[in-house]
Amino acid sequence: MSKILISYFSASGVTKSVAEKIANAIDGYLFEIEPAVLGFPVWWYTAPTIINTFIEENNLEGKKIYVFVTSGGSSSEGSFRDLKNTYKNLNFISNKRFTGRETDEDYINWIK
Repeated sequence: MSKILISYFSASGVTKSVAEKIANAIDGYLFEIEPAVLGFPVWWYTAPTIINTFIEENNLEGKKIYVFVTSGGSSSEGSFRDLKNTYKNLNFISNKRFTGRETDEDYINWIK
């Protein structure tokens, strides 16, 4: 059986706990709805089409969306602009290019 996506929103932590238990029991993986962090490698200055497919197949309206990219040299600005222009109904908050050499504090400060 392929891995199953378990998406959830948890206000108090109870739903998160149950979602984690389900994921462990069925060898699934988790996707927490609020906020959403989308990460991908930059391909020719934009997001890979699989990101568009993900956005179109998951209701992200009303969610705060943070975008991070990995790239050998391209910034996150082009892909972030493309996503904002393509999905005008979504709430894209921030974008950042990461190299993998950041500290936990760098990630925390970005999401604050």
